[in-house]
Amino acid sequence: QMLSMDAEAARPTAVVARVVADGGGPFMHTVLVDAGSDQGVVKGMAAVDARGLIGRVIEVGRRSARLLLLIDLNSRIPVMVERSRDQAILSGDNSRQPKLLFLPLNPRFSVGDRVVTSGRGGLLPPGLGIGRVSAITEDQAVVTTEVDWDRIEYVRLLEFAPVAAPAPRGAADADLYGPPPPPGLQVAGGEAAAGPAMQGTAAG
Repeated sequence: QMLSMDAEAARPTAVVARVVADGGGPFMHTVLVDAGSDQGVVKGMAAVDARGLIGRVIEVGRRSARLLLLIDLNSRIPVMVERSRDQAILSGDNSRQPKLLFLPLNPRFSVGDRVVTSGRGGLLPPGLGIGRVSAITEDQAVVTTEVDWDRIEYVRLLEFAPVAAPAPRGAADADLYGPPPPPGLQVAGGEAAAGPAMQGTAAG
């Protein structure tokens, strides 16, 4: 039962929206969609279409929201190479081929490997498709995205609630009953009572 509860908490919920304006330009790659806070859209939601990740929500109004595309120069997304499990940051550079930065010292991936979101940071759901590695140099790798950037019409905006890490043993008890009694005191019936050493001192 606990496992089913955790799985439900980690499942992303979606809002479907239509792209109504393209704010793309030489220095900014964004789009406007026709869903906002009235429809449950919040800042930080991942935006996907049938091919994979498009970007994330950066501004929200009542009936519209703006998406920052993952190819934008300001976009940074934690990702993972699916086959090798290598972690990296996908960095947009205003081209249609973002780069993998901050690679491990000895990466194990190769050209053709699929790149997906890693879920690190708890903002984006893990496993969203992005593209495939198309070139590798000494300090970065090029990713060819799966999204057709000229034909983005409808998107799904995903709100992701990651499973919370379990509390350390005893933390819940401390929240309910306060900190443990100081040394020399014994707990009896939920209240602190004097131990033998203190009782002897009081009697003397």
